Amino acid sequence: MFFHCNYFEFSISRGILMYKSIWIERTLSTYANIYFVMDQQLDSITLKKALCFFKGVVCPFPLQRNVTHL
Repeated sequence: MFFHCNYFEFSISRGILMYKSIWIERTLSTYANIYFVMDQQLDSITLKKALCFFKGVVCPFPLQRNVTHL
């Protein structure tokens, strides 16, 4: 009985740990997706507004990967 109780507590704590790791992974991936979408929208908006300016100027870091193919 004592062993069963310990095993039960261990399984609960293991389940909580697994659930927390899944939750953290989902949260991080959600934030990464939101950041990626916002980053892409910001880049496209900025490039549309300042297209002529960025062709002749060294671009800042966030726009670097998109300006190189202009």
